[in-house]
Amino acid sequence: MHNSPAIDFETFPWNLLSDHGYERLVVNSVSCLVTAAGGAPLYALGEPEPGRQAAAKVHHLLLVEVDDHQLTGTTIDQEGQVIDRFELTTEE
Repeated sequence: MHNSPAIDFETFPWNLLSDHGYERLVVNSVSCLVTAAGGAPLYALGEPEPGRQAAAKVHHLLLVEVDDHQLTGTTIDQEGQVIDRFELTTEE
């Protein structure tokens, strides 16, 4: 299995991620996004897991904008409401 410098895929706690819906977590200093609600039935979110930054049981889209040293994510539900917004930056 391939490993990146930031994620050890063999030991990563995959069970923290949900199946259908939206969730943003920080696990072992790695930002994780689950965006899986394109029309399938939505699952209950369950109890918040350690590292959960945002979560919603909604059909949605995730708009990602990338600039020189910044990634901005905006999660928008079917009614056009922003349900989460975040920025990830790198050092210059």
